[in-house]
Amino acid sequence: KIGIISNVSVATSFAAVAPNVKRNESRPQSAHAKAYVGLKPATLFNKAPPPAFTVSNQSVTTALFKVWNPTNNKFFETLSFLPPLSDAEVAKQIDYIVGRGWCPCIEFSETETALTLDHGSDGIVSPASCGYYANRYWPMWKLPMFGCNDPNQVLAEIAACKQAFPDAYIRVCGFDSVKQVQSTAMLVHRPPNEAVVPLQARSVDGTESYGGYSAPPTPASAAPPPPQQQPGGSQTDEQIDKFPWTDLAAPIQYFALDKLTPKGPRKNVDHGDPHDFTRPFSKIGGASVGSWACTEGGWDSPTPRTSTETFYVLEGEGSVSDPDGTRHPFGPGDTVVLPKGWWGRWDIAKPIHKVWVVHEHPDVHGASTDVVVEPLASFSPAEVGPHSPRKGAVYGFPTTATRTIYDVGTTSVGYWTCTPGSFVVGKRSSFESFFVLQGVFFLTSPNGSARRCVAGDTVVLPKGWSGHWDIIETVEKIWVEVSD
Repeated sequence: KIGIISNVSVATSFAAVAPNVKRNESRPQSAHAKAYVGLKPATLFNKAPPPAFTVSNQSVTTALFKVWNPTNNKFFETLSFLPPLSDAEVAKQIDYIVGRGWCPCIEFSETETALTLDHGSDGIVSPASCGYYANRYWPMWKLPMFGCNDPNQVLAEIAACKQAFPDAYIRVCGFDSVKQVQSTAMLVHRPPNEAVVPLQARSVDGTESYGGYSAPPTPASAAPPPPQQQPGGSQTDEQIDKFPWTDLAAPIQYFALDKLTPKGPRKNVDHGDPHDFTRPFSKIGGASVGSWACTEGGWDSPTPRTSTETFYVLEGEGSVSDPDGTRHPFGPGDTVVLPKGWWGRWDIAKPIHKVWVVHEHPDVHGASTDVVVEPLASFSPAEVGPHSPRKGAVYGFPTTATRTIYDVGTTSVGYWTCTPGSFVVGKRSSFESFFVLQGVFFLTSPNGSARRCVAGDTVVLPKGWSGHWDIIETVEKIWVEVSD
């Protein structure tokens, strides 16, 4: 614990230092020199004198040291002086560890052995030595995560460790393989009933007295765990608040070609031998999200669509054609909308891979069935337009810009970008799924669960979701919003 001593100013007479210096008699004298207030330092001269006491040599000493409170006040390495970290704060620290190239590893310990009081032969006792504990080696959860560069993998292992050992302390260490040292370690989970000492009670200065700190009484019945199944249809507020929304964001690896399920050869084929593959991700009410791939070939699609599909092309080239022969080519980076009622033809020139959102909805009177193909270049700053301040900002000055390319009331599609900053989103009135083109950000839900999202992620925000956005690097996304 490092004590801080405030600066003590000693006022000395100018005449006593330089008695032979003559004053400029023509200059008007002021009884008191006023502090310059242009940069507002005046409070430096107007502070109330700090408490002081006289020690044995008759010197007056300012008493601003603080002393670690050893009573029921366990410190565990880095960041122990802070309140328990939220999931979003833990995610940011892990992002830093991975970004530094350190190897993350997860350790855990039961309460009885996490911090011992009797250290045997070394003669050092924890209550008298802040932050010291001899049993530095806790059991390791699995193996060190060598080569890990995805913080979400670390968060997933932390969640698994919490589930296996809910009553244990869990910490994440960052090991520097170049310096061959552990560079950081921090607690990411404490036993649920552990006494967390308030910040103001962790150190004392003699002006107050802090006894121990006791944990609040354990409730008679614990709250039921959040549901683990995918949500579907309408949900209550309680279900929305408790559902682990971290499950509703998929990295690009989730849709890797080798993870898609083969569906076999296409029907109505008139050239090539196209086979398609798919992997669904989420289905909430009438909205479904997933990925699809197909090899070269062509086929007719004579049945009018019963839903609206929007997809973002990851790779490959192809086209869809209207009944009148109008051809709509698409390639990597293009956003395509196939409205309800469209029918025509598919031709795949190079193996295609896409992420899709399908919305089953009633007919919309007067809605067009024309195909929309929007290239990525059409979302340039000149096309999108100027930014405007983001509503609900709580940190920084995030600004946003958006461009809608399709809107028939029940389904709308567009592009959105936002600069770094934080803002709060109230309960959504509609479902949204989006594909992240670029950026780094965190989504924190009301239940405290947080998700780090990066380019390539597919994210689902159900109707009724609310939460907190923390944008670290400017975000760009293609979004699909659907309503009942």
